Amino acid sequence: MKYRLIAFIFTFPFLLISCDKEYKSDNEAIEGNWIEKTELLDYEELSFDGKDTLSFTTRFPCRYVGCEKYLYRLNDKRTKLYLWLADDPDHNKSTHKIHIDTKNNELTIWGLHAAAPDIAQKFKKQ
Repeated sequence: MKYRLIAFIFTFPFLLISCDKEYKSDNEAIEGNWIEKTELLDYEELSFDGKDTLSFTTRFPCRYVGCEKYLYRLNDKRTKLYLWLADDPDHNKSTHKIHIDTKNNELTIWGLHAAAPDIAQKFKKQ
């Protein structure tokens, strides 16, 4: 009995240490600033705050065009992005297929603009 107690006392701390997992946010892969990869003069910036707010900014060289605030969620598999305007009381959501390439720091979003639902836009993380 004495040996079992000693063995338990020495192995229990190792069990506790091995079970300690670092908490990672579900949105960690997407949070940060993203710049659209385009050859056009105007481009878009996405800024995910890591919680639930997306700042969607359209820029033109030497001039700021506009910024909209959205609330967002990712599905469990991180393949869909749900967006709705932050000040929309009805919470009309839009759903967008996404692909996050963490190796190359690239984000692809399909149908970001309602006028072009099948167009994929690529963004590079800053």
